[in-house]
Amino acid sequence: MTWLDRVIDGCAPVRLGRWLCGLWPRSLAGRACAVIAAAFRCSAAGMLWNRLMSGTSRLPDSVYDRTVGGLHRAARRFGAFLSVQARHSLFCRLGKRIYAGCGKIFASSLVGRAAKAVGFRRALIMCFVLYLPLDVIIRDYIGIALLSSLWDEAFLLLVVAYCIWRRLFRRVPLRTSTTPLDSPILLYLALGIGLMFAVSPDFSVAVAGFRAVFQYMFWFFALVRLLESDEDLECFFGTAAVMIVLLALHGIYQYIIGVEVPASWTTSTEVGVRTRVFGITTSCNIFGCLLVMFAPLVASYAYTAKRLWQKTLAWAGVGAVCLALLFTFCRGAWLAMVACVVLFACLTDKRILGVLGAALPAVTLIPSVANRIVFLFTAEFAHASAVGGRALRWDFGMQLFRENLLTGFGLGRFGGAVAMQNQTVEDITYFYLDNYYLKVMVEEGLFGILLFGAVLVAILLFGLRSHRRLGHPRSALSVRCAALLSGLAGVMVHMYTENILEVPYMNAYFWGFAAVLAYIGFVRGKAPLRMGKK
Repeated sequence: MTWLDRVIDGCAPVRLGRWLCGLWPRSLAGRACAVIAAAFRCSAAGMLWNRLMSGTSRLPDSVYDRTVGGLHRAARRFGAFLSVQARHSLFCRLGKRIYAGCGKIFASSLVGRAAKAVGFRRALIMCFVLYLPLDVIIRDYIGIALLSSLWDEAFLLLVVAYCIWRRLFRRVPLRTSTTPLDSPILLYLALGIGLMFAVSPDFSVAVAGFRAVFQYMFWFFALVRLLESDEDLECFFGTAAVMIVLLALHGIYQYIIGVEVPASWTTSTEVGVRTRVFGITTSCNIFGCLLVMFAPLVASYAYTAKRLWQKTLAWAGVGAVCLALLFTFCRGAWLAMVACVVLFACLTDKRILGVLGAALPAVTLIPSVANRIVFLFTAEFAHASAVGGRALRWDFGMQLFRENLLTGFGLGRFGGAVAMQNQTVEDITYFYLDNYYLKVMVEEGLFGILLFGAVLVAILLFGLRSHRRLGHPRSALSVRCAALLSGLAGVMVHMYTENILEVPYMNAYFWGFAAVLAYIGFVRGKAPLRMGKK
């Protein structure tokens, strides 16, 4: 134990925290939870749940897995053939000269030195995690229109090209990288392609609507294949934790200086809400959801840190994220955070439920927070919601859904950003539906919402199975896995009150988190494919 650990260990708050944690097993609530947990394990529901979570995957015996494995082996053989045939070709020599020239140009640059230090693959992983800061820099500071509109597609294609090149020419352990989540996501993608052609009065709008919803799902397949080791996972987790803490500190700074926000973000009755923080995003609601999504990862470091000063620093980061979330004054994000914490506590440490139960009443004593919550139950809120708020919007959305029950109103035609930008129907007043599930129902119909719901259920189910497969719930990777799943669950809750996946970086992060979950549970540790016959 270092001197810093001893100093922190002697602090009164640390001793108080340990004493409070020790009270839980002996408390009435702790003993009640232990009895309920023991009864559940012996019940029929508990045995069914254990069987569901510990069931063996039939994926290795599926046609899909064998097909992907065959494609991997064919890619390796084709790469070996190209390596032999292309040595003396003009194209190969020209490509090598261009590659060497680009290497000399970028080797001395900051980007080149950083990529060399961490490795190109991990640099790509870090760039994905830093999707939001990169997007802000490219769009707001560089300001080149063509680059702003195409950089995210170019980045995705670069990752896909790297994964293909890696399998063609690099001697790395070759795995199928198939997961149980592939099938529901591919089915949903196939439905999106069908709807794009079947329900498209304006085909360009349908294509834009397809891109807004389905393009970012390809990050799931790309990231599953980009990750290759536990070090890659830690690169992902560490970058994400540092990024969200820095964004939270920026949000706290915005609250301290009282950053100016649009008048529509607050009402005259909400006393004490002088500002609402939004970080580097353009919406306090989206910023709140981003904090909810990444907060469990920071908490996972607080649980798994070895040294006391590291643990203290991580808990300080958790406090910064929670404080920034409070300053967004986003009720939907607050509700999502409660769901997120409950799931994280159930998977890692149930004592957190006691902390949550004590924190919620304390937070509601803050006047600005209390006013935001109490306002929900006032006549003024009901009137505003019925005249131009969510109640009116959701009623109109349900009407459109009933009129276009099976296949929907059409991708990009109502409820989201693409519809607001185009507004192709003259006799409709366009607005955001502020409910992503309802937007899916309106644009994709009953088929769309059922398949989308099946994808979300599959993410939760196989995410829980990934966590169960890791064994000990307090191991570092198990806690990280619980953090990913809790963050995704928080986003799913928040989607009920906001069009969360309409925002490109939130869409990419959502499917990226799902990809990391799938990699941990179903690709990590899988035996390499043999080059010969199975």
